[in-house]
Amino acid sequence: MTKEQYKIYKIGLQKQRNDELYEINSKIHRLKYDILASFNEPFNLRDFKLFSKEMIQLQEHKQKLEKEGQDAIS
Repeated sequence: MTKEQYKIYKIGLQKQRNDELYEINSKIHRLKYDILASFNEPFNLRDFKLFSKEMIQLQEHKQKLEKEGQDAIS
């Protein structure tokens, strides 16, 4: 792989990572809205646990992607 091809490859990986981060951030904001909306209804512990678990998984995945991005830059 030439230097130019490697540079293009790294740019493609960064764009893919950014797209995935955008998607995860979108899901996080949707979950935040769902959690806030659930407070206007009778409290359903099962739904709250489901939202919380999904939020934690998304946050962990986001942190992993951000860390990989930082490692790739340096």
